[in-house]
Amino acid sequence: MHEQNILPHEWYCEILNRHVGTFNIIICSHVKGPLTQEIIRQALDMAQSRHPRLNWRIVGEQNCLRFETEGTQKIPLQVVDKLHNKYWQEVVTAQANEGIDSSKCLMRAVLVRALNEEDTNYLITTIHHAIADGLSFVQLQSEILSYAQKIASGEALTQVTPLPTLPSLEKLLPYSATTSQLYESYPETDTLGFEKWVPIENRKTAWIYRQMDEKLTQQLKKIAKQEKTTVHGAFCAAMLLETARIIRANQNIEVVRACCSTPFNLRSYLQVPVSSEHLNFMVWDVRLWHTLEKNTSFWDLAREARQQIRSVLKSGAFISEITSEKLEDFIPLLDKEVEITVEITNLGKLNIPTIYGIFEIEEIHVICGTAAFAGIPTLVVTEFRGKTLLSFLFSEPSLSQTTMEILANNVVSNLMDACY
Repeated sequence: MHEQNILPHEWYCEILNRHVGTFNIIICSHVKGPLTQEIIRQALDMAQSRHPRLNWRIVGEQNCLRFETEGTQKIPLQVVDKLHNKYWQEVVTAQANEGIDSSKCLMRAVLVRALNEEDTNYLITTIHHAIADGLSFVQLQSEILSYAQKIASGEALTQVTPLPTLPSLEKLLPYSATTSQLYESYPETDTLGFEKWVPIENRKTAWIYRQMDEKLTQQLKKIAKQEKTTVHGAFCAAMLLETARIIRANQNIEVVRACCSTPFNLRSYLQVPVSSEHLNFMVWDVRLWHTLEKNTSFWDLAREARQQIRSVLKSGAFISEITSEKLEDFIPLLDKEVEITVEITNLGKLNIPTIYGIFEIEEIHVICGTAAFAGIPTLVVTEFRGKTLLSFLFSEPSLSQTTMEILANNVVSNLMDACY
C-alpha cells in the first residue's frame, strides 16, 4: 500500500471537487469508428495499470487528507446512447457539475454511443485536478485510444509496464531562496460581479463553444508575430477588452481595473525532466493587472500581457508561492466576488495523433468545472486539426447565458478585427 500526504494545492483541488465538481477537468473526444463498451473498458484498465496516480484515492478528514492506493476501484465507465446530435454537450455539462467520489477513484468515463456505425461516438472522461493538468490529461486520452486501436485490431496485448511514481511537485521544483511574495498586494479589481447570487450548492458550470477556422487560426499567428507578441497575448486582449466593455456598460465606469489569471506550464522549471505523458498537476497561475480605457489598443494590450507573463516567469518568485505551506482560507471567499476579471487557459496545439487505426478523432474539447467561481468568465483554448477551439465557461446563474453568448461572439469578433 502506498500513502502520500496531500500538498496544499492538491487539498485545494479536493475541496473544490466537493463543491459541485469545481476544478475537475473534462475532455470530450468526437471519435469516428466502432468504439464499443468492451474496447473502452479494456483500454481504461490498461491506462490504470500504467499510471500510478490512477490507482490513488483520497481519504481522511477535510483538514487531514492523504492519498492512498489500497481500496481504489476501477475507473467507472458509463455507457449511454446518443439521443440527438447535441446530446454530447448535455453529457459534458452533467459531468462538469458532478463531483468525483474521490474515496473510490480519481477518474471516470462516459461513452456516448452512436446508434449506427457511420455516426460519431463521444468519449467523455473526467479527472481530478489534484492528479493531472490539461496537457497530461489530453495525452492520457490519446493513450486510451491507442490501447483501443490495439484491442480492436486483435493485437496480442502484453502486460502494461507501470510508469514510475513521480516525487511531489514541491520536490521537483528547484529550491527558491526568495522570501518575497509573488504579489505584495492585490490591487483593486473590477469584475462582472453577480447577475444573480445563489449559494455555491445551487450554482452550476455552463459553457459555450466557438470555433476559429484554419484560415483565421493561421492569420492570428502571423499577425501576432508581426505585432511582436504571442497568440496567447491576443486571447488575453480579446477577453479583457470585451469583459471591460460589459463592465463599463453595466457599472457606468470609464476606466476598468482588470485582473487576468492565466496558468502556465511548470515542466520547463523542474529539476528533472518530466514529460506530459506522466499524469501530474504541473501548472500554476500568473495574475496580470491592466488598466483598460475605451481607447486601449488591442495589440498594445496583447504586448503588455506577454511582457507581464515574461517578467513573472523570469523572476522565479512563483516557486516560493507554490512550495509555501500556507493556503489562503478561500472557501468563505467563494460566496463573494473573487477579484479576478477573466481566466484564460491556453493549451496550444494538441500534440496527439488524429488517427488510431480504425478510429479517428474529429474534434476534442477540454473544459474545467467552474461552478464555485461566480462572476469570472473563463476561456479554454486548444488548437486541433488546424482549427482553434474556444470553450467559454461560466458559473450559472451568477452570469447569464445571454451575457456569455454576447461575450463569446464579441471575443471572436475582436480577434477577427485584429487580424484583418
